[in-house]
This record gives sequence, structure tokens and C-alpha cells, in this order.
Amino acid sequence: MILRKIVPIIMGLMLFAACGNKEKAPLIDSVSAFIQDNEQIVAFGSVDYNSILEKAEYKSIPKLSEILETELKRMGNSIDIKKPIYVALEGPFDSNGNPKAVYAFFDLVNADSLAERLSSSGLFIETDGKMKYSADGDLAIGAKGKLAILITKKEKYDGKIALQEAFKKAEDTKKHGKIYDLLKKEGDVVMSVNMENLYSSSNTDLAKLEESKRKELFEMMKNSFTQTTLNFEKGRIALKTDNQFSDALQKRMVFNDKSKVKIEDKLGTGEAKIGIAFDFNMEKLESFLDDFAPDVKKELTKSKPEIAIALMVLGDNPLTKIFSGYGGGVIVGSPGMGSFVPDVNFNLGIGKEGKGIFELLASQKKDDYEYTITNTDLIGKTPGAGKESNKLVLPACAKDFGKGGFTGFVDVKGLNVQAFGLPSQFNAINLIDNITFEYNNKGGEFIINFVNKDQNVLKQTIDLYLKDIEKTINSLSI
Repeated sequence: MILRKIVPIIMGLMLFAACGNKEKAPLIDSVSAFIQDNEQIVAFGSVDYNSILEKAEYKSIPKLSEILETELKRMGNSIDIKKPIYVALEGPFDSNGNPKAVYAFFDLVNADSLAERLSSSGLFIETDGKMKYSADGDLAIGAKGKLAILITKKEKYDGKIALQEAFKKAEDTKKHGKIYDLLKKEGDVVMSVNMENLYSSSNTDLAKLEESKRKELFEMMKNSFTQTTLNFEKGRIALKTDNQFSDALQKRMVFNDKSKVKIEDKLGTGEAKIGIAFDFNMEKLESFLDDFAPDVKKELTKSKPEIAIALMVLGDNPLTKIFSGYGGGVIVGSPGMGSFVPDVNFNLGIGKEGKGIFELLASQKKDDYEYTITNTDLIGKTPGAGKESNKLVLPACAKDFGKGGFTGFVDVKGLNVQAFGLPSQFNAINLIDNITFEYNNKGGEFIINFVNKDQNVLKQTIDLYLKDIEKTINSLSI
């Protein structure tokens, strides 16, 4: 019921975003004030529907453009979405990744107009002082001054009180600081995570840590944020993450920024279609696990008795003695019609005292891999992998593969996915050239590169599914 009521409202907000340009306004001040000193807010950011709709060129879509324009007129001048819509997520997150509550903030143009629009959507409007609001089930919407706030929670709550508290926090104007700067970041979708609030609100095993370690962890998390920006561009989708960590947390990061190992020389032969590589500083990784995730080692000891014995015999820092920290793998070969049984080459770096353990484990293997173990490497492959070439051939998109941290690629075009015989709903895969990703101590990026580099990816995707979109529109009762 709630979804049925809120869909036309959100549609109207999105549609109104299609006109006008971005402007600086007090909305960002209100959102920043709401988030500052609010220990329950774990993540926050913005969605620029104006940018997204324009990039999709929605006005060129038959029938849909008419619906949007009609809804735009119905929306009137109640909400100004020339600027992005801001959101804030309250923790803790449940096991499915859902936040305890979601807040959305809109620049209000006319409270009476908005109230009338909400009322026409079936919501009952009430007044409390200067606030007009509606609270129905898990949804609450309020308008006051120049601000409109939408709240949704899974648990039972008093919508009126929740809105009152939200407006009070938003009105408590504070000096511009880190939160404000993060909110100013432009992008189609921008989301920042407050690491301190994330850990302090999480339902994890942190409570099992010694008090001194728990305090040390929280001290590291203070003033530490990650910011992720999603942009739909010409020829690619770019998801980029920027780690803005405290000095103490940055010092504990576990990746080697520049790999000393040329991993592609250790991954056999063949034409690589998919690849991943990693390079950890094992001393830092094991130290972090010992200090803040001791249960990880306990789980390792449960997996195989040989590993449990090895961890005990090797004394201090056993993982560092077993693993060198680098490794990777590639899928090689070409798909057959309607199926693809991948051939795999992989490598795992061995520490100074790890060879004997891996030889023991390899002798007990029950899989189809062929293993070669040296003093420095565990080399594995499926039988016949790489037979099409006498060297490893990487695609052009893999130029940064194995340079450091965590890297990878998918040569979608080289996979010839059309040969898989996928259903029509997956036709968008045919638009993709390749996928690349990298992550290190300072952040990373996940890039989906399209074959057509000259047109926005949203427009390309909509054009591909235009007939399906028209069918959906025709089935709607407007």
C-alpha cells in the first residue's frame, strides 16, 4: 500500500528534476546540520535525478516523455529538484544490508502545494505548528519552512515525533566541516560512509574484542570516511571510491601500493578473458587480524587439522610464514556455442615456511587441478589450460592488471557472450566492451566500458530496450 502511494510522488520528484540547472541553496546546509553529531547516521549522499534523466534523454522516448511531462505539470511548484535529492541512512544495517531508517531531503517551494499533491495521492495530511505532515505505516513526510523530509523505517515508530526530531536537527545550523564538504561532491549518485558510526552501530563481534583494542579501533575510525561516486558517462559507467581515512587508519591499511611481483609471468599460458590479482602486505594483514579480527584464525584452524597444527607449530605470525601475500588467477580459452567450461590458471605466493604445508595439502587433493609447488609459489591449472598459446596473452583492458592492491578485468567482448545463448533481458551485455577494477589503500574504481564510446550509456541502454519500455508503458493504467 505504501509503495502504491509513494510511487507517484517519487515519480513527480524525478520528473521535476528534468528541468532547471543546479544551484547552490540552503538545502545542503540543512542536510549537513542533520548529519553532524548524529551518531546513528552511517551513510549519506545525493542522487542527481536531473543529470540522470538528461543523460537518458527521456524526452526522446515515445509515450514515456508524455507521461513525464503530464506528471511534471501535476507536480507543480511544490518541490524544487533543480538540485540533487539528499539521503541519509541510519544504522545499524540488518543481515540483508538494509538500514534501520532512510531519510530523504528536498528543497521545498510551497508547503501547501506539496500537501495538496500528497493528499491527492491518498495520504492524510495533518498540521503541527508550522509543520504539515503525513504519517502512514512505515512512511512519514513532512514540510516546514524551505525543507521537506521523507522518512521510512521497517520498525514501528511515531512518524510525527520522528519528523519533529529530524527538523530540529536540520535547523541546528553548524559551521561547515567534513560532512558539508562530502555533501558538496557532484555526481549522478554520491554516497559517503562514516566509518566511526558504521563500526559503533554495527551488530558484529566487536564486542568480543579486548577493551583496549576496541578503543584503538574506534580511535582509528574517527574522522574516517569513504566516498563513492557513480557516474553514467559517454561510453562508460564509472564507480569510484575515495578513502579519506585518519592517519592512524591509513597506516594500518594492508595492500602493497606497488607490487614487486609481475604476476602475469606466473599465470601460465593462454588467452586471458577474466583475471584477478592481489598483493597484500602480510605482516600488516596478520597484525590487523590479530588485533581486530582474531576469530578469522580460529575459523582457519577449524577447516583442516593440518592448518591448525601448522599455525601452532609456526609460532608467532604463522600466516606471514605460510603466505607471501601475492596471488592471482585467469580464465583462459574461448566459449563454445551455448556453454563455456572455463580453463583456469592461478598462482599463490608461498612464505618462507609454507612449502611443506602446501605439499601436504596438494597430496590430499580431490579436485581436477594440476599443481606445481616451488619454494615461492603454488602454481595450479586445469588440465589443458592455455593450450591455445605458448604464453599468456592479456587483453588491452588489462594494462593495470597486477600493478598493486587488488586488480582485475573481464574482457566481455573477447568472451563472445552472444555464443552463450542468454535470454533477451541480458542483451545489454552485448553493449559492453570490457570491465576493469582496481582497489588500493587510498580507494579504487570499477569501470564498465561500452563498445560505443560516443553516446551516454543510459541512452544506449534505453534504446536497446525501447520496445520493452513501450510495452510496459502501454500496460500501465494512467
